[in-house]
Parts: sequence; structure tokens; C-alpha cells
Amino acid sequence: MTLEHGGDYFAIVDEKEGTNTSTTSGGSTDNDAKVNNTVQPVGSVFPNTTRAEASTSSNYYSSTETEHSSIKTFRIFKGKPAPGDLNAYDAHALTATMPAQIATDTRQADAVAQSAITMSTWQYVLYGVLAVVLLILVSNASHA
Repeated sequence: MTLEHGGDYFAIVDEKEGTNTSTTSGGSTDNDAKVNNTVQPVGSVFPNTTRAEASTSSNYYSSTETEHSSIKTFRIFKGKPAPGDLNAYDAHALTATMPAQIATDTRQADAVAQSAITMSTWQYVLYGVLAVVLLILVSNASHA
């Protein structure tokens, strides 16, 4: 960008960084109760019965998102930077070394993104299996 605008070097003149974190949570509870009375006819050998059932189901969730930002303001200059200026970058030198580095970084970023997608998919499958196992255990415990 510096060379495209006729400059030879650029200097960072201002930097701002920030973090924003937000948390969302909620939940729901469902209660259910049933009573079943069975009255036997007069003279029946079976006794009258009353059966009561109650169940409670609770679902809770919590999600935290963190957003990071970094804003750098830079100025473009012609000529050579002042000796010892640590915020000045020679655009000609950077352009000569950057294409190979950009290609390498892009391949690495693509590989990391692909592994993150694969990992997410397997995490969802694992969570689903764990949920089913938990339901079976709870169901078996309530019947015992």
C-alpha cells in the first residue's frame, strides 16, 4: 500500500487495542405431574390403586464470546526513515520478503481452519453421544 501511494516507508503513529467479552445464559424448567386412580368394581379381588408420577426437566446454557480488536494508524513517507526509528518500516525491504511469507502463512491458516472445523464436528457428535448415555443412565436410575 505504501509503494502504491508513492511512499518509501511507513510509520505507526497510533495503536489502540481492546477486548469485549459478553456472556449469555438462560434456561428453562418443565414440571409434570400425573395421578391415576383405578377403582375396582364391587366384589373384585383386585384392590383399588392410586398411582402418582412427577417429573422435572431442566435445561440451562451459558455462552461467552470474546472479541479482540487492534487498530493501528500509520503514515506514509518518501525517502529514508530516521535512524533508530523503531516504528518506521521500509516498504521496499518488506515487499521483497513478504510474498513467500504470505504464501506460507496462508497455507498454515488454511490448515488450522480446516482442523478447527473437523474438531467442532467431532465435538458435536461426542456431545450428542454423551447426552444419550446420560438420558439412559437417568432413565435406568428412575426405574430402579
